[in-house]
Amino acid sequence: MRGDPGGTSLTTLLITHDACLNHLTPQGHPERPDRLRAVDRALEAEEFHALLRELAPMARIEAALLAHDLEYVQMIAESAPEEGMVSIDGDTTMSPGSLEATLRGVG
Repeated sequence: MRGDPGGTSLTTLLITHDACLNHLTPQGHPERPDRLRAVDRALEAEEFHALLRELAPMARIEAALLAHDLEYVQMIAESAPEEGMVSIDGDTTMSPGSLEATLRGVG
C-alpha cells in the first residue's frame, strides 16, 4: 500500500443489505433509497472491486440498548407501521421496512 512504511495493506469492508432500500422517507428527504442506489452504482466502478462485501446481519432489538435507553427503543419498535409512513419527529419517519433497516444497521 502506498505510503505504508510497514508494507502491510488494509482492506475496506462494505457492510450493507437490500433491506435498507425498504426504509422509505418523504419526497426530497436526503436519507432515501435512491441515495443508497446511487452509492451502490458508484461502488460498481473498477477501483472499488477490491472491497470486501458482507450482508449486514439483523440484530436483535435488545442490541439497540447499547446506544439508546429502553423507552426510546420501545417507542421506535412500537411506532413501526404496517403500511404508509409515520412521523417520529420533524426529520424522522418510519415506513414498514424501517425497523428491519434499522436492525440491519445495528447488526
